[in-house]
Amino acid sequence: MHSAGLWADPLWIFAPGDATGLRFMVDGPVTWIEEGTVAAVLSLLADLPQPGQPGAPLTAINVGLPLFVRH
Repeated sequence: MHSAGLWADPLWIFAPGDATGLRFMVDGPVTWIEEGTVAAVLSLLADLPQPGQPGAPLTAINVGLPLFVRH
């Protein structure tokens, strides 16, 4: 198993047809975001390679608002 630090994959569900999923590195940038139906976003999130594996998203993207991790 490859590892590239700690990451999180939050999923926000607003309605069956309206969900947002993203991946970010803990204390780092967002590297993946997708909006769509709950089923579509869950499917894409499940297929997303873990950080450090081939095909995993590495490029930081601007989502408009900073994410904060509370300790």
